[in-house]
This record gives sequence, C-alpha cells and structure tokens, in this order.
Amino acid sequence: AVQDVLHFVKPLNVSSELNRDMDFYGEFDLLYAELDKVVPLYNRVRNYITKKPSEVGKMKLMFDCSTIGEGWEIKKESERRSTILERDGQYFLAIIPSTENSGRMLDEIAHHVDGDCYRKMVYKQIPNAGNYFSVKQFRPQDPPQYVLDYFEPGKDKKLLGKGALTQAIKYVINDFIPNYKPLQSTDGKPFFNFKFKQPDEYESWKAFCDDVCNQAYLIRFEKVSAKFVDDLVACGKLYLFKMHNKDFSAGATGRENLHTIYWRKLFEKKNLDNLPESVKVAPTLARWGSHHGLIWSCRPGGDFMRAGFRLPERIFTAA
Repeated sequence: AVQDVLHFVKPLNVSSELNRDMDFYGEFDLLYAELDKVVPLYNRVRNYITKKPSEVGKMKLMFDCSTIGEGWEIKKESERRSTILERDGQYFLAIIPSTENSGRMLDEIAHHVDGDCYRKMVYKQIPNAGNYFSVKQFRPQDPPQYVLDYFEPGKDKKLLGKGALTQAIKYVINDFIPNYKPLQSTDGKPFFNFKFKQPDEYESWKAFCDDVCNQAYLIRFEKVSAKFVDDLVACGKLYLFKMHNKDFSAGATGRENLHTIYWRKLFEKKNLDNLPESVKVAPTLARWGSHHGLIWSCRPGGDFMRAGFRLPERIFTAA
C-alpha cells in the first residue's frame, strides 16, 4: 500500500530548480522524503525472500597465512602451507595449521607410504627461465667472472657476441642446473630430464630460455599413507577439504561441467606422460564455479593453478 501511494504521488516530485509553488511543496517534500524511505527496505526484503535456498555468503579463510593456496610448486608447499591429495578419483586440499611446523609435517607425510594410500601431487615448473637464471641464483655457486659479466643487470646480451652466449649457456647446462638445489628433490634426484642441444646451436639467449621452459614442467603423484594423513586430521594437525561439484557426486549422470573435463584431462595419464606438450595445450581454468570450492587459474606456459582461495563446500574428516 505504501508503494502504491509512493507511485501515485511520484509524478509530483519535480526538481527544486523549477518554479515550484512552495506553499504546496514545502509540506510535500517532507512527506515524500518519508515515503521514499520504504524503497531500500522493500529492496532488501525482496532480495532476501527471492534468493535461492542454496545461496550462502562466501568466506575467505587465510589460516593465518597470507600466501595460502597461491600455487602448488613443491619447493613452496611449506611456505604456502597447502598441498593437493587424490584418492579414488576424488581430490582434496590439505592445509597445515599455522600452529604446526609445515616443513617437518610435509616430510613426515612423504615418508609414510605403507598400507592404503592417498596420492600426493608433486608439481614443479620454471615458468620464466629468463628471470630464473640470474646473478642472484648464480652467485652462491661461485661462477666464473665471465658468467657474472654476461648476466649483469641492464647489459644488452646481443652486443656481447656469439662466443659469450655459447659460454654462458654452457655454464648453465653443465654447472648450474645439475647443482642447483631447488631443481632437485629431497633425495637429490633432478626434477627435470633436460635434453638440450649443443650450446653453440642456440641462436639467442631467448631461444635457450624457451627450450628450458618447454621442458621444465613436472606433475606426478606420489603415494602417502592414508592412515597417517587421517590420523593427522583426527587430532587437528591437518585440515583436509574435499573438492566437490556435481560431477564428483556418487552416481552422477549427464554431461560433465566443462571445467570438470579440463580438470580430469589435466591429470589423466596421457597428459602426465607427455608433460611438455600438456603445458602448451593446458586450457585456462578461469573459475570452477563460485560455489565449487576453489577458484583455479591455469594458463599455458604459466604458473599452474595459481589460485584465489575460497571456502570449499565440504570438509572431510577421518572416520
């Protein structure tokens, strides 16, 4: 009824810049201002009663870690306090509380492989070799002076000639890469099985860096004890979130969500066996639905699954 009255008198609400009869509008403006207050109240009530029952407000959880979930690079797991597990086709986000030593816990998880297992994702990539190979990385290995000179910041490498380029590439291939600890797993084995051309066959430093990026991409899964992980969850030392959408439900039928198809393809054996190729064709997962747990970003040649963190729908706890 109030809305009806408001709509009825609204044509009389004209600009104060016009030549108005103030004997009338002096009182009308005060009354209209009171009637107009019903509009925002009406909008809030309408929005509340018409929203879908499944709609809930989103919460952003940081778990006292400002970099939580910002990518899954194996050497950054401890800092970002998170990793991804898989079991029977279901995927889980494991988060280590800030009260726990993340580095020690990840080591313990990796060394328990008995009995039934989850599979823990191991991801490693050099997304930009041009930035990765720098004086800052080289200096701890005490490289020859010609290497430091070649990579001096601001220097135009094109002016240094083919000989200097060949020497620099030779050092990176034969000395730096085999001995650089971030490119090795905890057992000392290299993450990447590089197959380079001869140093003098590269026409430019960019050509060499492109070759590195095309090969420096790894995703594999390693077994970890399901009992050990579940025991950590049960005592509150590990949080395990189940990634879920309709396609992962038991007995799901019909066409899969496009993002589910991308997700499964990314981890299927054919792609994992041909990783350099999968980096070129990996689709952009701009989002996995606003209500499907996590929002992922995966771009060709870039950091895999660098993500914003959203609260997943379902929380997995040990039985």
